[in-house]
Amino acid sequence: MATLTIDLPDQLLSEARAAGLLVPDVVEAMLRDRLRRGAVDDLFEAADKLADARFPVMTMAEIQEEVDAVRAQRTRCRLNTSCGLMKMTITWSRQPWAHERTSS
Repeated sequence: MATLTIDLPDQLLSEARAAGLLVPDVVEAMLRDRLRRGAVDDLFEAADKLADARFPVMTMAEIQEEVDAVRAQRTRCRLNTSCGLMKMTITWSRQPWAHERTSS
């Protein structure tokens, strides 16, 4: 758990305190709600960009070819052969300056 210190104008501090908004549980709920709304906004923005994009129309046969290719790739990965993905392991210690990173 961390401690958060913020500077607020006196009037805002008084109003927030009177409204019961400066209780840790309430502040946490407000922060989580704002983060959730931001994620939803980002999702809708991405959907709008996709709707505006001019992707070529694919036939059902082309879609099936793509699905088959992804399934074959996943099978190769499950069998640990030529999946084309880089594996990375990151080990963190309690000291942020003492972490080890290995790639294969």
